[in-house]
Amino acid sequence: MPPACGTTGAATSGGTWPVAAGVLGFWAGAGTAAGTCYVTTVVKKGDVGPSILSISRYTDRYVKQRGEWRIQRREITIEFGNGALGKQLGFGGA
Repeated sequence: MPPACGTTGAATSGGTWPVAAGVLGFWAGAGTAAGTCYVTTVVKKGDVGPSILSISRYTDRYVKQRGEWRIQRREITIEFGNGALGKQLGFGGA
């Protein structure tokens, strides 16, 4: 079975938690699959947060290589993004 996209509950050193929810998957054929999930990124840095930084949709295509599932392609669509918070925390952007 292909892996669920995203990570749940594992904080990075910067205090960012990507939380996957609503994982949907289907198989396209022998050794291939596709799936979609929503990922909410929660941040906490110093006195900021916890706050929602973004809500994104991951659309993945998987391929099985040497007995292991690998992401072949990932499209990320940001459904909601808190640009001001991102800038405050030092994430990119114009």
